[in-house]
Amino acid sequence: MYPFKQYAMKDITATFGTLYHPVKAFVVYQKDSYDKSIYVESYDMDKMAIPSMHIL
Repeated sequence: MYPFKQYAMKDITATFGTLYHPVKAFVVYQKDSYDKSIYVESYDMDKMAIPSMHIL
């Protein structure tokens, strides 16, 4: 049916925290689809994955 081989996705939920550690998060806000201006917040994560906010 499909021209490519299908693979089952691996569930890494249980091990994700040991494989990857968060260091930065960005949150992008947009008022609505007509107003294309955006507001961005940047968060640095500490060793306990607790964010501290920096507004860009």
